Amino acid sequence: MTEISKTEQVLRDLLAQRILILDGAMGTMIQQYKLTEQDYRGNRFKDFQGPQGAEFCNKGTGCGCGANHGETNSSPSRELFLKGNNELLSLTQPHIIQEIHEQYLAAGADIVETNTFGATSVAQDDYHMAHLVYEMNLESAKLARAACDKYSSPNAPLIDPVQLCGSAFGLKVRRHRLFESNMPLVGSHCDHKNQGKPVGIYGSMRDEIPNGGHTAKTMPEAYEAMGIEWMIWGELVESIPPAYTHYLGTQLLTSVDNYATTRTLRGSYPHA
Repeated sequence: MTEISKTEQVLRDLLAQRILILDGAMGTMIQQYKLTEQDYRGNRFKDFQGPQGAEFCNKGTGCGCGANHGETNSSPSRELFLKGNNELLSLTQPHIIQEIHEQYLAAGADIVETNTFGATSVAQDDYHMAHLVYEMNLESAKLARAACDKYSSPNAPLIDPVQLCGSAFGLKVRRHRLFESNMPLVGSHCDHKNQGKPVGIYGSMRDEIPNGGHTAKTMPEAYEAMGIEWMIWGELVESIPPAYTHYLGTQLLTSVDNYATTRTLRGSYPHA
């Protein structure tokens, strides 16, 4: 049996648990930036031209393939357009490529593809840049890796997070937690004043906590404080109160229903 790599094993394990989300197209995202010929060239390739003695092309000066577009085979024209060579942007506009990766990751993508669809010697030969293929692939991989590191590290930024507090749901725990979603969410307001002394669910039972409260003395007290009627102590310590998931889930379902209704209306009434 062929031994699989650690990366493949991780993917197999994750796919056995849930569906993984692959990012979307790179080209259409790049188009949104409305980049010019100068943007594609950057400083490094601002004077780049087709090679001397390039093969004659009769498609006219608008072709941009880098060949000779003069009136005769001996004309000196070496016009070359680099706009559209998206893989070149990994070298000239790396911040844009990494930003696109990050946008997909922020939207929930589990896997991102490198900006290397046309980073082959055959494709780059059209731009007379086949000698840059290795560098394009290497730098593109580095940009994707940097984006993934940013969003998979313990300090990965949360996108517009909302905070929930147990006191807002009539619970005896405070358990402040942050949540994020790609749909609008509304957080809760803390009500510490009317909550009384909080009950902590962490560490071991009966410990005193700094704000005048205490950790639960018994499992029934812990269940009441968290609004949970099951789990052992170790699981309670790491859990989120069901009131939180119900509160957030209700908002998300409403957003989904509103989105579906809007889509239906627009399908029946295009101007709705």
